[in-house]
Amino acid sequence: MASAAERVVRVIADRLAIEPEACARTASLRGDLGADDVDMVEIVAALEEEFTRALSETAVERLVTVGDAIALFEGRDG
Repeated sequence: MASAAERVVRVIADRLAIEPEACARTASLRGDLGADDVDMVEIVAALEEEFTRALSETAVERLVTVGDAIALFEGRDG
């Protein structure tokens, strides 16, 4: 089974139609990867579905980088 990090990267790459290699942990979802508001909603929904876990509004607001998303689902944050 893929790790949480691999699953997060796959979801983000799929939603943004980019290569997984572009999803460095330090990459900004909006600034570096070009996500807009609609993309962010779709990414959050896809992550919640992938991990069968609802994210709080506070957690969603803290999603700035790929690493932030990985941390949420590796259980280190929120």
